[in-house]
Amino acid sequence: MKARRLRSRTGLAVVLALALLLSAAPLAVAAPDGLDPSFDRTPPTAHLVKPAEDEYKGAAFVTGKDFLLVGTAEDESGIKDTWFELCPEGTPACLKDWNSAPGDDNWRAIGGVPAEETPGMPGQYQTTWDSTTVSDGFYLIRFCAEDNAGNGNCTDGRADLPLVDGQNDEHFNPYPDAHWVYVNNRVACELLCAGWHLVSTPLMPYDTDIEDVLAELIAHGTVEVVWTMVYEGDPPTQVWKVWTPTAGPVDTLTNIVDGRGYWVKMKAPDTWNILGTWTTLGDGETPPAYPVYAGWNLFGYTHWGRPTIWPADEVGDYLGARLMDDLPLLFTYDPCTDIWTKLYEGQGMELCKGYWVSATEPGVIRF
Repeated sequence: MKARRLRSRTGLAVVLALALLLSAAPLAVAAPDGLDPSFDRTPPTAHLVKPAEDEYKGAAFVTGKDFLLVGTAEDESGIKDTWFELCPEGTPACLKDWNSAPGDDNWRAIGGVPAEETPGMPGQYQTTWDSTTVSDGFYLIRFCAEDNAGNGNCTDGRADLPLVDGQNDEHFNPYPDAHWVYVNNRVACELLCAGWHLVSTPLMPYDTDIEDVLAELIAHGTVEVVWTMVYEGDPPTQVWKVWTPTAGPVDTLTNIVDGRGYWVKMKAPDTWNILGTWTTLGDGETPPAYPVYAGWNLFGYTHWGRPTIWPADEVGDYLGARLMDDLPLLFTYDPCTDIWTKLYEGQGMELCKGYWVSATEPGVIRF
């Protein structure tokens, strides 16, 4: 009996010792960043930095083949991946949840996936997006992040969208970071008649090669010839340049550029679709200067600084005070009626139209 009792006491002592050791040991080994991801149930915080929605002007305007997207994300267990997503504004489900998890079919990833951390700026992520891959129009852009524990979060809320938390208490979204944007990379110029059209590009074409800019007209077989007049040399003298889609005279006109007018002869009516940017203002860019020479000038109207859905400039605003002081002669042409129209200071310029202007001295058009 004594031996059995002794063994029982010895076993109890061992159990007690093990219990003391276990109580002194940590429950889990801490992750290198200070938090074990297996215990993290909180999604990361994520904020969309660019495009930045303007609360006074509404949608931010997006244009370009390399539009910069920027977001910030943080989480105690560390960030694994980040990316940006797009949803058409007309899709009601775009705003159904203020922090819907990644994978919502209404949204699709855009730009490089995953996004890359901005050099020298921990917690900030960026990528570039070719905005010409979608049709012009209104969209919502959001920023998504996933932490090392597998929790995901996307910033697709609005400040005025009521939320209900786990306690059924209504509150407002503290992260209104799904931004409303308007993508504008295209303009459609209607060439309504066969014959000569005096035209210009309201956008700055991404690719100025004439055969790329006129690709659809060439494919349709509707364009016959293009002419323009420029000033070259010192002193500047008028030089006419020509392009044809078929064998003929040597082409001296190789590019379609903003700020210049063009005579386009059409075999039949067609639509001239131009792909380009309307502005880079807001990124530290200065508007281009279009020179005007003493005498007749064939120039175009570039809708600089604003999207093509906004109203065009008045003649006086576009030409500027100095040119208007000289009372230049300004004409445009209607190909369907064969009528020339003289324009005055308060009249509006027109997208896609080209113009003849006669100046008494050199000047510069700068919006």
